[in-house]
Amino acid sequence: MLTIGQVAAYTGVTVRAIRHYHQRGLLAEPARDASGYRRYDGRAVVELIRIKTLAGAGVPLARIQELLDAGPAEFTGAVSQIDEALKKKIRELTQHRRKIAELTGGERLFLPAEIVDILGELRRIGVSERTVQIERDAWILVAALSPELVPEWAGTKRAALDDPEFQRLYLLGDQAFDWDPADPRLAEVADAMAAWAASSRPDASPGETPASVAAVALMASHIVGSSPSWERMNELAAKRLAALKDPPAPDEGRDAGEITIRGPRLLLRPLRAGEIDAEWQAMLTADPMVIAELPDEAEFKARLRRSGRLADGHLDLAIDLDGTLIGRIQTFIPPGRPLPPGTFDLGIGLRGHARGQGHGREALALLTGWLFGHAGATVIEAATDPANIAMRTVFQRAGWAEAGTVTELGREWVLCQITRNGWDTFRQSGAERGRPPDLSRG
Repeated sequence: MLTIGQVAAYTGVTVRAIRHYHQRGLLAEPARDASGYRRYDGRAVVELIRIKTLAGAGVPLARIQELLDAGPAEFTGAVSQIDEALKKKIRELTQHRRKIAELTGGERLFLPAEIVDILGELRRIGVSERTVQIERDAWILVAALSPELVPEWAGTKRAALDDPEFQRLYLLGDQAFDWDPADPRLAEVADAMAAWAASSRPDASPGETPASVAAVALMASHIVGSSPSWERMNELAAKRLAALKDPPAPDEGRDAGEITIRGPRLLLRPLRAGEIDAEWQAMLTADPMVIAELPDEAEFKARLRRSGRLADGHLDLAIDLDGTLIGRIQTFIPPGRPLPPGTFDLGIGLRGHARGQGHGREALALLTGWLFGHAGATVIEAATDPANIAMRTVFQRAGWAEAGTVTELGREWVLCQITRNGWDTFRQSGAERGRPPDLSRG
């Protein structure tokens, strides 16, 4: 947020002129902060630049509001009327006549030609006019505050628009404008955006100056702040990108013997002492469709105190989302059914509020990959109730296949299974499409 003096310095408009625009009703007057200063945001800067440009072109102040509010057809018509009026004036207004005539070019008066071309390309690929105008205003901010950044940024954007995957992601982001911030599809789009950025966008950034910092901050706040869903998507994408650029070792933990597995959103880690009682309570209230028989409480808690270590086929890990326990994933030896060497039996449970957002699929994929890559697994299997369609779908989307049924604890279960070759094929199928397998759905 900028003071009136900072806005005046950046835009080349005097403080007196800004106050005059307030008095004329052309520019909304912002409220004062706790220190008594008026603070101007990116929208105010954009409006001021447009007012200044129109006034500098010779448009009478009395008609500026009309042009600011006009649609394309009315805008062109009004400009033509003003041009005709200026033709009647004396020779010293010739320069004003020329600038007024240029107004019929619309965006070319406010922006460099390469940016106008980019906006035209966005329209050509099907981006909504609303999003094009949001981007246009962001470029106006950059061009006003740090014009030296425009050529480099425009070249980067032009190159990105030549990539069909970037076009696809841009259109998805455009569609997401009106989504609910809790829509699970936002995580899916954010994952794809982070994957593209990690593989396609250079890390280098231009040298920072006070003007460039202001330009970046205002541009980002203007674009992301236009939509609550965009704010959420930007937050998710930033986390995914950070994880992709600096992934910890897969077996990083509290000591050399403990296992921790980090994914784009989730962390699989040992349970903390204070979480063990909560896990037992979750067992007591679990859906019978998921848990057929409660284990002995003392044995269960003793096992969880050893979580984070793989021993005799048993491994328990907390499913952590941003520091909060949202479930547990484990390997175990099923009762009365010994497993051959290299075979692991897996179970997973999520808290109710964490379901339906892709967390189960990501946790499943993380542990599956770790078992094949670090524990010598050749086959991983899991039994689920035939009526648990949601869980069967999660397994299917993670590359698993149903391999018949088994009978345990007096009940029949669907046996889901994946082999090392099946896992490799599943991962390669994602890589061939230019991105890792989508772990956010399911």
